[in-house]
Amino acid sequence: MRNTDEKQDLKINGTRAGVADSTETRPEITTDAKKNSVDILILDNSSGMCAVLARHLSDLFKLNCVSCAHSDAPILETLAKLQPKILILDPAELSLSPQHDLQDFRRSVRTISARTMLFGYTARMDDAVLRGVIGAQFVGCVGKQSNLEQLEIGLMAVQSGGVYFDPGYGHLLYEVVAQDSLNNNDLLSKRERAVIILTAKGQPAKQIAKELQISAKTVETYKGRALNKLGLSNRAELLDHALTQGWLA
Repeated sequence: MRNTDEKQDLKINGTRAGVADSTETRPEITTDAKKNSVDILILDNSSGMCAVLARHLSDLFKLNCVSCAHSDAPILETLAKLQPKILILDPAELSLSPQHDLQDFRRSVRTISARTMLFGYTARMDDAVLRGVIGAQFVGCVGKQSNLEQLEIGLMAVQSGGVYFDPGYGHLLYEVVAQDSLNNNDLLSKRERAVIILTAKGQPAKQIAKELQISAKTVETYKGRALNKLGLSNRAELLDHALTQGWLA
């Protein structure tokens, strides 16, 4: 098990994405960004593109949207300063490795800014990127080559508590989700699966214990094991997972 608590030295096309040391130049954060809560932070290699996109989304949603080019500052340092509700970035621009993958990046983001949700805006619409963003619990992903309306629809869905993936993924999305579902189901025992589904539906431990004819303590044991196996840490993550798996239908 890798130590995911330490700050990571991720790179973006050769540029560090981890927390900068004291000798590096710090980016200038505007007074407005400091004073006001940032709703959406857009990071991209193209400073012009993300600046234009930030202005467009600010006008469209009447939200505080901020843009930052990758070269301006390490990602995690910028994230720590702004604490956005949604972070839009291209996962394909992150130079990751088997030792520090996209899931590690997600855990670092969660440690620094627990409220931040990740949304992909990528030039690569392939299997690797899709599997990566789903595994790292992105709330959505849209292709840069798609109509801008797809990004707008995706952000509206996320702000309403949903998830959204570009229709361009088509059958690929179905295949990835179906395969992940099979893999996750194989991880859980029959009891663990029953307990975690009932928990996701909002039933308290005592009620689950009565229904399954086991003790409430055993229910908590099964629930803990299931959450650990699925890599989930709280009820919000469990609910998202349950919706993806179709457990609440």
